[in-house]
Amino acid sequence: MGAHPSKTSSFAASIAAAVTGVSFGLGGTLNQIVIGWGFDIRHVIISQFVIASAILGAVMLIRREKRPPARELLLLLILGLMNSLSTIALLYGINLLTVGQAVTIQFQFVWMAVVIQSVIERKLPGRLVVASVAFVIAGAFLGSGFVGEIVGNGGGLELNLPGVLLSLTCALLYAAFLNFNGKVAKQTPPVTRAFYIGVPGVVAASLLAPGFYAGDCDVIAIAPGGLIMALVFSIIPLICLAVAAKRLKGGTVAILTALELPAAVLSGHLLLGETVTALSLIGVALLCIGVVFPELQGIIARRRC
Repeated sequence: MGAHPSKTSSFAASIAAAVTGVSFGLGGTLNQIVIGWGFDIRHVIISQFVIASAILGAVMLIRREKRPPARELLLLLILGLMNSLSTIALLYGINLLTVGQAVTIQFQFVWMAVVIQSVIERKLPGRLVVASVAFVIAGAFLGSGFVGEIVGNGGGLELNLPGVLLSLTCALLYAAFLNFNGKVAKQTPPVTRAFYIGVPGVVAASLLAPGFYAGDCDVIAIAPGGLIMALVFSIIPLICLAVAAKRLKGGTVAILTALELPAAVLSGHLLLGETVTALSLIGVALLCIGVVFPELQGIIARRRC
């Protein structure tokens, strides 16, 4: 006999959320590589959104997927605007802060998502969820190098205010996106959802770099980097989040996507030669323990049934 459908679907949704986090972590490293090739961050952002939308749109047409009803379409576009502004705020924030500072501030989306979920449901989070968030946030402070930076500066810390505000904006928008993503157009196929959520990114990025279409960037040269970023930072996460939204609550998705940090640390070490400290490894371990807690809650709940 096969596995129970609901259990299988929940497991698949958890895997999809985890893949989203890993993809974002790898995407952050790849973004640094592409910018290191000599491209302006604005052009990297717009090329990734344009290529992602083109690929998703082509797949949608080939599969002849129907456009969602007008109300659901509008809500998907609003979600897409939130997601794209979150991504843009993150990439600009990283340029104004150290990576450790930006990642630590951005990771506040985890507790923000849980709080938003609690407000929506008018219900306090369970103890395992609170413990999970605590482990993830502690892991983010250590794993990102933020604590090591403070120690290295003799206890002092300099923060760029615009960078902090951009990173906090990213965290809040992403937390809200994760919660409302699971409540909008749930029956719409993942590729179609991803396309309409991705389209506002093209518009937002185009406003930042209008000269992209006038030839102030070598489109042919940036295409490989744009394709890589489109796949890793847009297409894969958007499709996976569409799958995760069908079964998981926003707070749970936020915790599982926290695997972004271990992926960023590992890819940074392997691809950029970044040093991994003992504090970073301890932080990654704590974060991974926190990510496991939501699954423990599910296992406990199933055993009680």
